[in-house]
Amino acid sequence: VEVERKFTINSETEPLLVKLGAKAKSTKTFTDIYFDDDDYSLTLSDCWLRKRNNDYQMKIPVPNSPIFDHSTKYQELTNNTDILQFLKKKLGVSSNQLSGLIQTAKVIEFAKITTTRKTYSLNGCEIDLDMTDHGFQVGEIEVMAESPSQISEALRTIENMSVKLG
Repeated sequence: VEVERKFTINSETEPLLVKLGAKAKSTKTFTDIYFDDDDYSLTLSDCWLRKRNNDYQMKIPVPNSPIFDHSTKYQELTNNTDILQFLKKKLGVSSNQLSGLIQTAKVIEFAKITTTRKTYSLNGCEIDLDMTDHGFQVGEIEVMAESPSQISEALRTIENMSVKLG
């Protein structure tokens, strides 16, 4: 389970991470294309179908997780078969292939975003600093929980990191 919290970044964020001892892991650029149907059935239920560098990914909220706290919890599907099965149920469309389902359900591109991401690690957290091609900047603190029972501990770790980052 991916547990994450977004935060606002500015020119002081990266130097603060370095000062706190964060280790730079990578810098990469990628393009995400987001898809939904005409009714935004996926997006309005906090489900995100995207294609990143030619691979489909589906982020779905963790069942029975409160949606009004400061952190989000998603299960990320990266296998086309898993994505297909989820979308068949969610959109009520039958198909044996993801590309066929996308056509049948009239799922279309609604956003295309190119992002440069700098990733750091610090105290059990991955911290991403994202800058998009249209000027939007956002940070994300992420902790992976092996099971739903570990979400509370992941949230505490994220909260501690949030305090350090101000």
